[in-house]
Amino acid sequence: MQAKVIILGSGGSMGVPVIGCPCPVCHSKEPLNKRFRPSIVLQVEGKNILFDCGPDFHSQAIAQEIKDIDAFLLTHTHFDHIAGLDDLRIFSLRKQAAIPCYLSQKSYDDLRKRYYYLFEKDDESVVRLNYNVLNKPAGLFKVLGVDCHYFTYYQGSMEVAGYRIGNFAYVTDIKRYEEELFDHLIGVEYLILSMQRKDASHAHLSLEDVIAIRERVHPQHCYITHMGHDIDYHDLKESLPAGILPAFDGLSFWINLD
Repeated sequence: MQAKVIILGSGGSMGVPVIGCPCPVCHSKEPLNKRFRPSIVLQVEGKNILFDCGPDFHSQAIAQEIKDIDAFLLTHTHFDHIAGLDDLRIFSLRKQAAIPCYLSQKSYDDLRKRYYYLFEKDDESVVRLNYNVLNKPAGLFKVLGVDCHYFTYYQGSMEVAGYRIGNFAYVTDIKRYEEELFDHLIGVEYLILSMQRKDASHAHLSLEDVIAIRERVHPQHCYITHMGHDIDYHDLKESLPAGILPAFDGLSFWINLD
């Protein structure tokens, strides 16, 4: 069985263009230099599985004609990955049912603080989420009948969940990880990794780091996401080795789930 991955957003935490920035990338007329905050959707047998829901989700859903969300997977609770949660309300209203949500215990605890009103059961005006807490560092669960592996790494002190479905893995906002990461990526043919800029930062991989992970995993296709305004799409593409490409908003590809 196959599924379709759609990149809803490939930008960094501030998006591109950055508000008020005079840099060449922010003023570029190139559509590939316009980037919403990072998110993807996986389409399988007419169902949509959303990975993260940042502040641009409303625009992303309209741009990609997303008419329903059937499940929601959260990587972590930084603003650029959760600020669109209220925009999921239309989907639970239409369904008259809660949307299954999968997240770590740490993310669940953070959401209870940041979005306390989502947990007030008598309030029917908010999005309804059915929380499924992944309370181990790694494991397996089923989402809409599909096997999904999850694993843990870190961005600073923030615990982040990576996800693997079939021959595809989504590994965003990664900075620090254990050797066990590579055990979860054996056989992956489509890999998405995050990189804010080419040089290393306190919270993101450098291009050298991305290349090193790609060489360990050997996917047929490796895409870079979470790119900030230091990155011009075509300049980056020309500098990348074979097998690695910058993602862009609206990019899609098919994966195998078997």
